[in-house]
Amino acid sequence: MEVLAHELGHALEYHVTGTTNKNTYDVFGKGLSQDVKDTLHDELVKNTIEIVGLQEYEAKNEYYGQHTELLARFLQRHFTEPMKLETVAPTASETFLKNAVNSPAISEYLEAVNGTIDSLQLKFPGSLNFVQDRKQAFQRLLGERAGNRAYNTIIRRNALQARSKSVFEKELKAKFKDIKNIEGVFRAIEATLKTE
Repeated sequence: MEVLAHELGHALEYHVTGTTNKNTYDVFGKGLSQDVKDTLHDELVKNTIEIVGLQEYEAKNEYYGQHTELLARFLQRHFTEPMKLETVAPTASETFLKNAVNSPAISEYLEAVNGTIDSLQLKFPGSLNFVQDRKQAFQRLLGERAGNRAYNTIIRRNALQARSKSVFEKELKAKFKDIKNIEGVFRAIEATLKTE
């Protein structure tokens, strides 16, 4: 699974930037300040070191230190250990999720990671079921302007939904960090909701 997630990271970079290892940090958003890029770089290095180990990273720094490899390992961990990633690379995680609003490729990647990629897929009549690009399908069905608006609305919704899941989990862990029997608390809440 980790190898697949890693390779998906390279594919996502290529899809968003049109290249690999040149404009890698554009995956986090265009026009980022140098300070933000430096923070992203530091967090991605820290993440990579946690995955491969400090000795391995230092021994093969020329390979592991490439921006494209740092990003691929970030997306690898985003796929396999998303909650851990938020503690190791909080700025990178937040910036990546915010950029999903502007990038359909990132939004679809997040849908795939969350297992919701087909949840909002519309069933189009005839040959539209076989159109690979959903935006194009919306344009054919609804016309160019309305299709663009419908598609963009779904992308925004999916990005906000992914963000809300992330924020909710983070808040939940912060609020209930000292409670030992968290399952009991949730059962009590669920029982209260069912009786009302």
